[in-house]
Order: sequence, then structure tokens, then C-alpha cells
Amino acid sequence: MKSSPSAKIQVRRMIMGVVAVLAAVVVLRMSHRLFEERPPPEYIRHFSIFGTDGSIKLWRTPGPDEVDKGYAAVLEYLRELHDTINVFSPESELSRLNRTAYEEPFECSDLLWDILAAARRAHAQTDGLFDVTVGSLMEVWGFYEERDQWPDDDEIAAALAPVGMDKVIFDEASKSVRFTHPGTRIDLGGLAKGYALDRVAALLREHQITTGIIDLGGDLLTLAPLTPGEGYPVGLRDPQSRWRLLEVLQVAEMAVATSGDYENFREIEGRTVGHIVNPKTGMPARQIVSATAVAPTGLEAEIEATAMVVAGVERARRWVEKGEGRQAVVIHYNQDGEIEVAQFPEP
Repeated sequence: MKSSPSAKIQVRRMIMGVVAVLAAVVVLRMSHRLFEERPPPEYIRHFSIFGTDGSIKLWRTPGPDEVDKGYAAVLEYLRELHDTINVFSPESELSRLNRTAYEEPFECSDLLWDILAAARRAHAQTDGLFDVTVGSLMEVWGFYEERDQWPDDDEIAAALAPVGMDKVIFDEASKSVRFTHPGTRIDLGGLAKGYALDRVAALLREHQITTGIIDLGGDLLTLAPLTPGEGYPVGLRDPQSRWRLLEVLQVAEMAVATSGDYENFREIEGRTVGHIVNPKTGMPARQIVSATAVAPTGLEAEIEATAMVVAGVERARRWVEKGEGRQAVVIHYNQDGEIEVAQFPEP
């Protein structure tokens, strides 16, 4: 659906160039221009997780000992989470669940059960737009093993048949999961990053660390601001130029997540396939180039950014209207095939 003119940031505000490179990525950089009046972080820690880079930038900390303890707790937790849900490792708990849950109920660890419960809620809250049972679709579109032929209608239909949370039986008493279809596979996707952002923030707060920014592969959670009433500037980046921004949002004690086909995609027979697949049709989402959601938690931001990519601009508008502090920026194709950017609330 075409947005009203007042809801758009016109394309002229972007860096002019090839349409295919106009996708936005949420980044926050400590550039001199954005932070010229702010002190540099007292501590910066970098790490790798989920196949991407992460960092923690902290201000007004209780001291180096507490920072070291908090950082160690964060790393230990992230390693445990990665080992639990890494779908590319046959030894991970999630991989073992995927292999055996059709044959017999799989008893989950507390960590995996909590994540799957969050996924179940996400499915209900988005009317099925966010669905972690898309593993079979990710496979048919070449995200597990590369393929050089476009899948035909029969392949897509076969991959779509095992998809749906109705194929997953949850037993609350035993914390076990069972599949009713032999082809069902769970792939947590971006939900893992949102879940991790919230838990990392909680761990830092347990160590009296309350001011800073957590970055997991470009998805962010901001803690309390340096100055009351002010946020951290979060830039929406034009991927054609790392230092050019489409928009700057002010965010404090909120999370920011972006979904789209700007980084995680495949090429099949010369056509680009984004990693977000519509769980209702089995086809990669195509109308939305990228969607950015600002929400109170990392989990909600990740879930809604994905839902927006699948459902479109009107989903973003309705979602923002439901809660104070929410924001959304959606880069999309209009009815004429032109790139537009919709921002909510309207600027």
C-alpha cells in the first residue's frame, strides 16, 4: 500500500545511486560529529557471536573490577547461548531437537525452553508473520547449502508443508517439544539476537552497569542515557557509504533492530533471495528492502522488524500506534516500483 506523502522521507534525501544499494542498516558509531560534546566511553569491549561482531560501550561504570566481572558473565552467557541454538552445529541442542523431535518428545534445557517459549509468543503476537519453524524453507532457498537452480512450485510447496507452530507440541510439565510433521525444523534467526540483547543488558545491570550501548551485529540496546532526557544518536546508514546517514534517531533505554536483504542474501540464477521468507507463502519477502524497529526490548524490536519486512508498511504504522516510544523506518517499493522511505511516527 502506498504511504501518504507526509509519511515519507523523500528519496532525494538519500545518497543518489543504484536502487539496489539503498537498503538501510542500523548502526551506531562514535563519530566525532555525533558525539563531539560527549565524553568517550570509559570501556569498550569487542567480541564475536552468532557469526557477527559485537561490542559493549560503557560510561559511568562502578569501576574496572565490576566491569571485568560483568563482561566475563556476558561472554559466558553468549557462549552458552550460541552452543545451545547454533543450527549449523550438529551437536547443538537445537540441532538435536530438530533431528529427533518428530520421533519422540525432546526435553529442553531451561535456556532452550525459554527461547522457544518466546518464539511461541512471537508467533501469536504477529499473527504468524514471525515463525521459527521455517527451517525447511531456509533450506530450499539455499541458506543451509548453496543451490544454483530456482526451486519449482512443487519444491516450495513441499518445504512449506512442515511450517507452522501448529506442527509443534509443547508440554509445559516436562518442558518437552514434539513435532507432528517429519520435515519441521526450527531456525531461530534474528530472535536469538533480540533475546541475547535483553539478557546481556540484565547481566550488566546485575553488576551495577547502567549506562551504555550493547551492539550485536548492528542491532542495538541502549541503557540509561548519559544526560537525563537525552538519547543516544543511532544512525540509519546508507550501505553505499558507511559514513553517510539516511536518518538519525535519538534512543535511550530502547532497542533498535533492522531486518532486510541488505546483508544476508543468496543469488540463484541471477536473482537475489533475501533471508526473510514469508511463512505463509514460502516465498522470500520482496516489497520491503529493510525495516527498522525501535522498541522497549531487543526481542520485540527483532520480532517486529521481521514482521514488517513480511507484512509491509501498514504493519509498521499499526505497530507504532500501539505503544509509546516505538518508532519504525521502512524502506520499500511503492506501487510504481520506486523506492520510498516511510517513517513512523511521521516526522
